[in-house]
Parts: sequence; C-alpha cells; structure tokens
Amino acid sequence: MPAIDRRPAYQKIAEHYRALILSEEMQPGTVLPSVTELATEWGVSRETAHKAMGQLTVAGLVWTSSRGAFVKGNDEITTSPHERATLVRPLSETETITVTAATAVSPPAYVTETLGTEPGDLVIRREEVISRHERPVRLAVAWIPAVGGQITCAHLLDLEPVEGGALGCVERATGRKAVHWKTSMEGRASDDRESGHLRIPNGAPILAVVTLFADPDGVLLYEENVLPGGLKISYEGEIPGEE
Repeated sequence: MPAIDRRPAYQKIAEHYRALILSEEMQPGTVLPSVTELATEWGVSRETAHKAMGQLTVAGLVWTSSRGAFVKGNDEITTSPHERATLVRPLSETETITVTAATAVSPPAYVTETLGTEPGDLVIRREEVISRHERPVRLAVAWIPAVGGQITCAHLLDLEPVEGGALGCVERATGRKAVHWKTSMEGRASDDRESGHLRIPNGAPILAVVTLFADPDGVLLYEENVLPGGLKISYEGEIPGEE
C-alpha cells in the first residue's frame, strides 16, 4: 500500500516545480503559472499557491516581476567592488541601473563612525537598483561624506547615473584618489526595504557586501550592497611575480 503524502499542499506544488526546474524541463526564462492559475490547477487557495511560489523564490529557483514569475538563470557577478563603484552604465543591454534615492541626510550612527564624521553632519545617501532582464540582482547604497562642510559632488544628488560612478565623481570633485579598499561580506535575512527593492520575500537569505574606499586623508565612500540568493560571485586577478 503506497504511503500517504501528508505534506502541506504548498510544499507539494513547490516540489513539483523544483523537480521540473532542476531537471531542466523548465529552462531559464520560462514563465511559471500565475498564482491564480496555480490555485485553479491544484485546487487550492490563492494563499496556498502564493506560499508555494514563495518557497521557489526563497530557494533561488525563480524570480518575479510585474510580468510574472520566471525560472532563474545562473547569474554571475564578476565585477570587483572598485569596478562596481566606478560603473557609470550597464554592463550589457539586458542590465539596467535605476537610481531610487539621492539625498543629503544625517546618517545612522554606524555610518557616522565608519566615515569618521561628526554626529549630525550631513552626508550623501545614494541608492541604486541594478537589474538584469528586469530582475533586480543588486541593491547598492553609497554613503559619501562632505569635505569641509561642502557636498563633494553635486551630481550625486541627481536621480541619474553619474560619469565614472559615485567614486569617480568624488575623486574628480576632490582631487583625491582612493588607494585602499576593504570589503566585508555577511549572509543574513533581508529586511522590508531590501525585500521590496529586490522583489524577494521578507526574511529571504541575502548576501550583504560592504566596501570602504579611502585615501591617506580618510574615507571617500562607504558602499553597502545587497544581493539575493542564487547569484554566483567570482573575481580574478594577477599575482605579482618576484622581481
């Protein structure tokens, strides 16, 4: 007598599509049934169907947009932190950069401490969402300190990409040059803001990457990047030989 499958319906639905995706019967870019279609096909509520889709999203198998849910491809990020900070335009025709915020603000205490500024000093907070095939793959927030009480690069307050990226703009405006950068990475759960921008469930696993750019006189830029699950990150470079 066959065993009775007592798993919740949303798990059965998610496992069904997981098997199709992993077996490559559903190729990257394939559109999945809508929540309404899933509910009708499986004879479940929309809430159950939505929960099944959430399982697939958290597992990094699908991504969602205003046009529906799609099987995710094997995205790879190969740009270094410095290359990302000086990026002015998309890397390909399928990639877009959307500046979602650019304002002078009084930053939270941890940013003030990192930048070496005084409490209450205004800094530029610049937020961008980078997408591929309309799917968000990175949320970036750059914090730029003022120099002598003056905003270093007024273009960073525009809701448009700037020539040479945020770091390049700061370097041109100040005449300084970043000679050192340090990156730290941490896996954690997404918060409401991050989930909204990346179109993933709240609490989904993400990789948080923070990078600090400095010269001998101090910090030029502090950048926070958030990447959704399922992305591959790879860097390469040359190892100096002995002289």
